[in-house]
Amino acid sequence: MKLLGADIGNAYLEAKTQEKVFVVAGPEFGDLAGHILIVNKALYGLRSSGLRWHERFADTLRDMGFIPSKTDSDVWMRHS
Repeated sequence: MKLLGADIGNAYLEAKTQEKVFVVAGPEFGDLAGHILIVNKALYGLRSSGLRWHERFADTLRDMGFIPSKTDSDVWMRHS
């Protein structure tokens, strides 16, 4: 059996958050400083970010024809 492995960096940037999160923009935002900004992407530190990323990634793998292992849902397989 041929096995492949991978690691994904900056993963949370692909997932949307379901939490209602906003920030007050600081001076680094230039003309937007002081404005209230709504966060719609998952960020490290939010309670649901890991789950949102896992759901997004699982949907992508399923679209590519992969199925999760019955014993470990983080192991994905595909017939080749």
